[in-house]
Amino acid sequence: PPEVRIRVDNMTIELESEDLIVSQYLTSHKRLVKIREASLPNSNPPEMEIEFLNELKNGDRVIVASINNGQNFVVFDREENY
Repeated sequence: PPEVRIRVDNMTIELESEDLIVSQYLTSHKRLVKIREASLPNSNPPEMEIEFLNELKNGDRVIVASINNGQNFVVFDREENY
């Protein structure tokens, strides 16, 4: 796994990789999929592998929650402000 460090707004310490559980969709990962054509709903297409390149980047703001009495932290999502 990549080396991840997160600074939480109301904490004086930085959280490091061993403190974090990161949602898979915030990482680069691969999944198997089947893509059916709308005109052929009963078809049986082959499985294909797709790679998601959605890893966290330096400067991303994230939504975090603590678990295990503050021993670990779950990174749920990126923050988006409109």
